Amino acid sequence: PGSYMYVYVLTDSPMSMYLPYTFGFVDGEGNFAIYGLPVGDAYLQIYPSDPRYPGQFYGGVSELIDATAVPINSGEMTPDVNIDVELGANFFGTIRDPEGNFLPGDDFGVRAIDKNGGSLHGSVNYDPEDGTWRPRYALTPGPHTLRFVPEYGGNFFQMNYIGGVNFAWEAEWFNLGVGDEIGPIDINFTWGGSISGTLTDPDGNPVPDQQVIVAIDGIEYQDENTNNDGDYQFSNLPPGIYTAYTEFEYHEEMEWDDGQIWPTIYSGNVTDQADAAEIEVVAQQDTEMNLQFVRGGAIEYTFEGQELGVGLFGSNLSYVAMPFTEAGQQVSNYPTYPDESPFEAADYRRVLLPVGNYKMLTMPLYAHFNQDEEAENHRYVYYGGGFSLNGADVIEVVAGQV
Repeated sequence: PGSYMYVYVLTDSPMSMYLPYTFGFVDGEGNFAIYGLPVGDAYLQIYPSDPRYPGQFYGGVSELIDATAVPINSGEMTPDVNIDVELGANFFGTIRDPEGNFLPGDDFGVRAIDKNGGSLHGSVNYDPEDGTWRPRYALTPGPHTLRFVPEYGGNFFQMNYIGGVNFAWEAEWFNLGVGDEIGPIDINFTWGGSISGTLTDPDGNPVPDQQVIVAIDGIEYQDENTNNDGDYQFSNLPPGIYTAYTEFEYHEEMEWDDGQIWPTIYSGNVTDQADAAEIEVVAQQDTEMNLQFVRGGAIEYTFEGQELGVGLFGSNLSYVAMPFTEAGQQVSNYPTYPDESPFEAADYRRVLLPVGNYKMLTMPLYAHFNQDEEAENHRYVYYGGGFSLNGADVIEVVAGQV
């Protein structure tokens, strides 16, 4: 009783896999009825009110792709869609701060990571007297690891996976069976460091509400948005060598401004990722690293030709265009205007780039269901109409110009 469920109805939109069509509740006798569904197949996801049972899809599986479909017929109630939930599995253990003391409160999160990288729950039952913790909700049986996220202790408690490592693929994994209680998993938070700084425009004015990203070993680790003063801070970072970057984002309400043609900037205020300055993070210390945009130019482009296929959300076939340097190196992390997706042939878009010479490649984006067979005739093409980089036309990008 008191459990609830989501109903998914798959359409041409890939978002239908993530956004439920409707929901319902289970009454005091364990019964449910859901009305007003479109004819076709529906998929049920049940969330039991009893924390011993994990959420699951009809058919006793944890993924929508594996779920059993429920047929929905016009004017009829589909009967006997009975769901038998099974006991889940869980972890338990103790947790301490870097000095070996039990944390004074439950100001930390436990993220259970499954084989698909999903974070399944974060809240825990915690006893500060003996440092013991246990997630409040059960997990679906299968392979999992845990990530511990500190809140208590300021900026310098490092986030840890099981084994005290930084990434899921480095952590110890457990194959949980029905009813398993794995533990004790004893965790000691370690000291981390932080990076802080200010993002400014080419004239030195602060740039608010822009995303800044830090990476360790070339892998994106955290992202933060600048505040109204252009300031940002990354906390709980493992000690090590980092780089950072930001690409100017035209938010939906922003109009194009020729004074804001700013390409992606990397730490050291360079526009080439290979030249990014290294940022050393030391335990229990804050490292200052400021970023300042430089002026670049923009290429405005659109597509011409036969429109084929059905794209995202029932639109025409979508496209993607990628800039290359004249030497043939693909440009990564470049901002675009408008900053939206999908992009159809009738639309235009501007890509913001550092000053220099470039070539452009475009290709259809087949990210949709029920692809039109004729769409296979649409293939990649370089600006200038050729099918090789060597034959592509060169586009000169000049500072402050489109």
